[in-house]
Amino acid sequence: MIYFYSHLVKYESLMGSLDELELSSSQKNDLAQIIDTSLYHMILDLVLSNLSAEDKKQFMILIHDNKNRDEIMGFLNEKINNIEDLITEASENLKEELHQDIKEAKRIKK
Repeated sequence: MIYFYSHLVKYESLMGSLDELELSSSQKNDLAQIIDTSLYHMILDLVLSNLSAEDKKQFMILIHDNKNRDEIMGFLNEKINNIEDLITEASENLKEELHQDIKEAKRIKK
């Protein structure tokens, strides 16, 4: 799925790390969905935490109406200073945590 922040968040490295675990295809798909969902909720929380009540409503309307990425990001750039940097930084932090979790899972499995 394409999200409004897809151009900012790259998590192929996490998928590569999952490939290093001895998991079934189904298990990898389940974990990939969890990663995707975790990133989505973390970014929604970040965005909503930085918007006024009225702007939250407008943002949710844009999301609900499935507006294109440029329209949503344009709105966010008007309302939140450095939103792209904030999203990138927060997603990098979450990815690092998830990489650590994967390393720990590999260590425990050995």
